Amino acid sequence: MDYKAFPILYVDDDVANLISFRYLLEDRFLILTASNSDEALQILETGRVAVLLADQRMDRGLSGVQLCTVAQERFPEVIRMIVTAYTDVTTLTSGINDGRISRYITKPWTEQEMVKTLKMAIDAFHLGSFTKELQARLLTWEQLSTSSFVVGHVLHDLTNPAMAVRDNLTFGVGALPWLREALSGAPAPEVVKARFSELEEALADAALAADTLIDRITHFRHGDVSAVPTTAVTSLERVVEAAAAIVRAQARKRATLELNLGVKARVAADPTRVSQIVVNLLINAMEEILPGAPQDNRIKVTTFSNERSGGVAIEEGGPGVARLGDSAVGAAAAGATRGRGLSLDVVRELARTARGEIKIERTGAGTLFVVELPLAA
Repeated sequence: MDYKAFPILYVDDDVANLISFRYLLEDRFLILTASNSDEALQILETGRVAVLLADQRMDRGLSGVQLCTVAQERFPEVIRMIVTAYTDVTTLTSGINDGRISRYITKPWTEQEMVKTLKMAIDAFHLGSFTKELQARLLTWEQLSTSSFVVGHVLHDLTNPAMAVRDNLTFGVGALPWLREALSGAPAPEVVKARFSELEEALADAALAADTLIDRITHFRHGDVSAVPTTAVTSLERVVEAAAAIVRAQARKRATLELNLGVKARVAADPTRVSQIVVNLLINAMEEILPGAPQDNRIKVTTFSNERSGGVAIEEGGPGVARLGDSAVGAAAAGATRGRGLSLDVVRELARTARGEIKIERTGAGTLFVVELPLAA
């Protein structure tokens, strides 16, 4: 992989450190530098950064952890790391636990250690981007399922990388028992064990999602675009969280996504199908809000459960799709609206084939979408 294709932003208020960092590593990486948090945020706004590496103690602006916190909210796809010569265990541990920081590096660091760490960070960024691209492309091309040539061509391109992702995830899941056993006998701090448990769960979910993706691609390549596994079970809150991650970068230009996923429900539906429904409802809700003032707008996403069903409610504060009326849905499907999501008729059909339903209600300021799906046995 060409690591120079993934810019690294190094932030330090010591100019000598910036010069030294660039001198040592610019032959292997594309290095961007900033001497304070304000400069760093301006560079991050360009959307070019893959890895943010910040010094913890800086005299001007935000500290390293504070900068990573802002970056997590505004640029969640960027891999965030801290360089520190101080042992502020509480601050760093909290940052790692909250997901604001993926790793911290203590000074003085060695060139070999830094190169290895930066390559791992770029690999993580590339995998995340690649996975989202696969999801986005699959969602997009499903809209063109009537064109067998286009769908066949795209799915042919997706098959090999998708199988590679699945095989590598399967390998990672297979290695976890050995790592767990090694970790159980090691004097590792609780934060390390907690992170391992999170990694174990995330890899297991990713492996399941990869298997589902391969299954969906296989159905599409054989022309069976409506096939949905009837025995699939979805952890609703996890799928909703993953769906929100897909559109979060687009949404932040218009509104803040507020996730209330405290209610956990297992529904009898294919995870890919549920993700498609939620992603497209989020896109439709998001694009009814004019860009330019995201701090003034919110899209609230809430999971719920009752005796027979589980579901998700999506509420936006803009004029909403409900103002179009059901008769205008056909026009939306034909591209009369500016949204890039599937039309509401198509999303309703996705819910229907999953034995669920979608209700749309007008609210005082916008629109409320409610998706209900049958609970798993």
